Amino acid sequence: MLLGLEPKDSTTGNATFLGEWLWPGVTVDAAAAAVERLARAADALRLAGQEVKHLRSALIPADETLFSWFTASSEAAVAEAAAVAGVRFDRILRTIDLPAAAWI
Repeated sequence: MLLGLEPKDSTTGNATFLGEWLWPGVTVDAAAAAVERLARAADALRLAGQEVKHLRSALIPADETLFSWFTASSEAAVAEAAAVAGVRFDRILRTIDLPAAAWI
């Protein structure tokens, strides 16, 4: 544990994950549509009892890469949301948020 930070949400027990999609030729419009599908898929799965929530996404146009952050019970839950959304993540990684205040 780093500076007392827990790798899981203390209220839900869920962890944070990052999905990375290397997407040659991606456009802003295509990325925005994929993000909308991810959000809708995660919402639908959550309503069905799956612990997964899309938090945000970022497109890095120069690298043709889309990053999407989730809270979820597992990597498999994120992969399921991506599959429902028709998104092909190259990697799904568990993350730990480090607030800036922790370094002051």
